[in-house]
Amino acid sequence: MTRRKAIIITSPGSSPNHPKYLAGALKDAHHVLAYLLSPVGGTWFREEIRVLQNPNAQAVQQEFDCTNVDFLLVYFAGHGFHDGTQTMLQMNEHEALGERTLSGCAKRQLTIIDACRTQVRVGGLSDPITESQKHPISIDANEARAWFDRAINNTPNEYHTLYACSVGQTAKESVMEGGYFTNALLQSAWNWASNQKGVLDAGSATFAAWKMMQARGITPAIQQPVVSVNPISLPFAVHPTIHEFA
Repeated sequence: MTRRKAIIITSPGSSPNHPKYLAGALKDAHHVLAYLLSPVGGTWFREEIRVLQNPNAQAVQQEFDCTNVDFLLVYFAGHGFHDGTQTMLQMNEHEALGERTLSGCAKRQLTIIDACRTQVRVGGLSDPITESQKHPISIDANEARAWFDRAINNTPNEYHTLYACSVGQTAKESVMEGGYFTNALLQSAWNWASNQKGVLDAGSATFAAWKMMQARGITPAIQQPVVSVNPISLPFAVHPTIHEFA
């Protein structure tokens, strides 16, 4: 059996009245969780997913002590900045961890960071995310999970990171709908599954999200999503061909 674990970290801040509170980060966590549980996202089991809100650093590090799995997916939404060597992620109002600490002992890991890589994350855009219930794609959940597992096992041992923006940029968000990159990334997967079958890798999903952001007026000068290295073979979405999986 293929072993999976997902760690979703959302750090909006403790007080909605604070001027830097990120209500969109909570939306991001909700959207990512719903996506992973869906057939297109690979039919993850709920017990495979940990959701941490404004966690302390010790709690985060403990989660990464238990990652001896075949595939680890890490998602972060919240404030971030770049210290000249790596992206720093604000776990809570008092503690930040470097992105390099979000690494487990999994054979394969995909990290998605929707956070600024300067000192401040700002808001603005509010295009609605396309969630599973808005895309009535008929996929058998068990078959989708089997396809996702097979895709994991056919992928070389890899560690990749998807960033919502380039170093020196801010990651735009909508208070109501969440991070613009997360929005586009998940919507690109739903759009792909509506028209194609097979496996969508994380690199192709990121490229589709980037094109979608450009079409909506988010130019590379404003926010340019980047990946740590190309190509990326790790799966991001599946749409099984009927009866093909054995």
